[in-house]
Amino acid sequence: MQRTHDGGKSWQDIRLEVDALPDFFDESHWYAVNDGKFLVTDDAGKIWRETPIPQLEFVTQVLFLSRDVGWVVSTDLKAVAVSRTVDGGRTWTEARLTTAEPVSRVTDLFFLDATHGWLAAEYGLDEHGHGGSHLFSTVDGGATWVPEPDLSFGGEHRYMGPVRFLSPKTGFIFERIAEGAKIRNALVYTTDGGTAWRSVSLPRLVSACQIFEGDLRCSAGFSILTIHPK
Repeated sequence: MQRTHDGGKSWQDIRLEVDALPDFFDESHWYAVNDGKFLVTDDAGKIWRETPIPQLEFVTQVLFLSRDVGWVVSTDLKAVAVSRTVDGGRTWTEARLTTAEPVSRVTDLFFLDATHGWLAAEYGLDEHGHGGSHLFSTVDGGATWVPEPDLSFGGEHRYMGPVRFLSPKTGFIFERIAEGAKIRNALVYTTDGGTAWRSVSLPRLVSACQIFEGDLRCSAGFSILTIHPK
């Protein structure tokens, strides 16, 4: 990793071995996982503290909403484990969710607040070439998760990327859709909390997305895609 203090004029190397992309809450407080241990620093990486997280397998997501409240997601290819902390990583509680198909990875985790969250899980190709993804949601901070009942945008041959919600009712999911030999990129969105979803095609694959002043600003190839929700 590299860090800049002057808007990119100069960069400083930061050596850190991690299992998944770290989460940077602010310029001093960073969170990461390596080899089954949770790592936290409050001095921009000068000193790291370690805390074991039981039963971690393949870690895919690290997310913190505050200095104390955060989640670490891992999978053992049979189930997804979501570990939650409310004390900055000193202690953890775990919730597990399963799907009919073995989960290969979790492509995104997003929490609107300390209670409302969404998780996109991808299952790999089987011997028949079938694969896809599912969306799960929680309203209790990750203690329990339920699958999204509307399969019009999830399921086989549809692979979810970033998931972002502006409120419990209004949300957006970026995905790529395999239609035979053709790949199509799309944005699916809901304004009623997931009762109904609509879809629009996108010219490029969106790989990352952030909420900024009510807009979605996303990385799409070498371009920035800005979406102004109505």
